[in-house]
Amino acid sequence: MAIKKARLEGRANLRPLKNPVYDTAHITAAALQLLQFFNAPIGQPIVAAGANKTEVDTNLKQSGSLGKPSCLDLYGISIEVINDGADAINNVLNYHLIYDRASFEFAFGQNRALVRVPFLSIPNGPAIDGAVATADAGTPTQYAYLHNGVPSVRSHLDVAIGGIPVPIGPQENFSATVRWPVAITTGVLYRARCYLKGVYYQQL
Repeated sequence: MAIKKARLEGRANLRPLKNPVYDTAHITAAALQLLQFFNAPIGQPIVAAGANKTEVDTNLKQSGSLGKPSCLDLYGISIEVINDGADAINNVLNYHLIYDRASFEFAFGQNRALVRVPFLSIPNGPAIDGAVATADAGTPTQYAYLHNGVPSVRSHLDVAIGGIPVPIGPQENFSATVRWPVAITTGVLYRARCYLKGVYYQQL
């Protein structure tokens, strides 16, 4: 309780917001071994998309940190992986490539890992759910929306320690990374959006 009280007193001039911090990266169709989040803020190019990031892609204002005086009490992590145009069979195979063969790490600075787990441990969180079949000129195609875990905004990997969220301080460097020891090739582009869930403190 003393830690919580001291933390709140130090944030007397900050407004608590129930906002996640989020960022988007693309799982490219070609060989891929590394996916990095939170290293390019809004307005910067998004890899493989040929465009700059908007508020749909991220709410990060600067690379690798929240900036001053903003901070976050982190209690959960989820990563949304979705592709709107992959057919059902290829989508299933690609999801196995993406999830079964990768690891995930959330770290402070260069080498202080808070979480290092198989990527399959990170729930999808929010997701489109269901399937649809279309037919054109006698070539029916089925599309399936797949997700890792329950498609719910409440679904996340709990990173709180003893029920206490992990603080991310002003200008403290952090990163979220997905690694594949052997490069994967999906053949189509997937969007991956990482959510850091918690209480976000912003200047009044």
